[in-house]
Amino acid sequence: MDLNCIKYSIRPNLHKLSESNLIDIINEYEPKWICDKKKHENFRDELVAKVFNLWSEYELKDNNSNSIECLICWDKLTNGNNMTFDCGHKFHSNCIIKSLLCFSTDTYIDKINNKEIEKFKIEYCCPQCKRPIDSIDFDKK
Repeated sequence: MDLNCIKYSIRPNLHKLSESNLIDIINEYEPKWICDKKKHENFRDELVAKVFNLWSEYELKDNNSNSIECLICWDKLTNGNNMTFDCGHKFHSNCIIKSLLCFSTDTYIDKINNKEIEKFKIEYCCPQCKRPIDSIDFDKK
């Protein structure tokens, strides 16, 4: 069992872990957490939910152990809220979706209103380096 599964940006498959493994992971990352040994019907589900929350709130770090920030809002990125483009730039999911939709829509609506174009196809690119985006995928690395 890998206690570091919280640090990986790939969502861990927590349903394959035993209750004791889940408890070990929780205790590793949140030592003050108190496990209620009294087992009840949803005990395992609560453990899985707790470990998933720890994973999704874990701050992404670069090779120098510095927090990675969204290139739009400059808040810290966590496992559960980011997208990485092929160019390697990372953004909060909400920030990049809003940015792409607002920029693209506003630009083309202005061009239609000014009768510069009649039809258009929206092509997205990374706001940081302008590299075209073929598709938008949630971070899998």
